Amino acid sequence: MLGFGLLIGLLFPFVVVLLGVPRDIALRPSYYVATLIAGLAVAEVNHLRARTVVGVRLPVSLLTPNIMYGTNDVMRCPVADHLVNG
Repeated sequence: MLGFGLLIGLLFPFVVVLLGVPRDIALRPSYYVATLIAGLAVAEVNHLRARTVVGVRLPVSLLTPNIMYGTNDVMRCPVADHLVNG
């Protein structure tokens, strides 16, 4: 997510040039810094959202084989038991 935010921050000045913003404004170093900071901020917000959504559900999904089979051996959990049509 961090890399994607940096990529968007690097490419955004070129996109705004295509949208009609004058090159001398869009390619200023201060504008690059602003877009990089914005890209990093968006990447961090996405990271926190994913951590909140997935992080809450991940421990439950890791405990599911233990609940089903009363064991810590995840590899003993047959795949066919989890298939909808299986």
